Amino acid sequence: MDETFNPWGLVTLALLLGVNALSVAAEYALVSVRRTRLDELIQNGITEAKYARVALNNIDRYIATTQLCITMAGIGLGWVGEPTLTALLVWWLGIPLQWLDETLRRTLSVGIAFLLITFVTVVVSELVPKSVTLRYAEQVAIAVGRAMIITEQLLRPFVWALNSAANLILRAIGMPPASEHGSGYSVQELKMLVVASEESGLLENAERDMLHAVFDFGDSTT
Repeated sequence: MDETFNPWGLVTLALLLGVNALSVAAEYALVSVRRTRLDELIQNGITEAKYARVALNNIDRYIATTQLCITMAGIGLGWVGEPTLTALLVWWLGIPLQWLDETLRRTLSVGIAFLLITFVTVVVSELVPKSVTLRYAEQVAIAVGRAMIITEQLLRPFVWALNSAANLILRAIGMPPASEHGSGYSVQELKMLVVASEESGLLENAERDMLHAVFDFGDSTT
């Protein structure tokens, strides 16, 4: 027997796609935005940048928060999306394909619903937010910073349990947990960053020469 289509299922589906997209954007923003740029924005009075800076100071915990949200949204998309779209497709396919067996129509609907959910999830809530965030990491980090703080506070017990379990497994295989702070840059890497900044128009020639002079002075002997 055909299932009854519930339009609220589509509303829930859209909300879950939004949660997934925002979580993906937040995760990529955390690993892409520069701390120094956020500090500069804070000094310039951009108060929303403070929330993103707090998240960066505890990046492991906030990355775990975004991953938890992505996982829960993904499970919800499968749970709500498949039966919702299946019911819609069973009804829709029943109009032009009345000659098909009811069981076959439903099987066909389930397959189409699965492909649609997969396609929409990957494109709308994975690839698009990733591309936007990699291009506008600073703006996205500022936009979602406050939401990240609130979400982490709500999910803190679950995030703590996940991080504790992950750290326990890492120690069991002889690997120390990753540090909250990444490693620094070598002088050669800093020089490469200066060149890249100049090529992107962030530095003038005089500023580049001054910075290279500082690096060369550090390498010189007296």
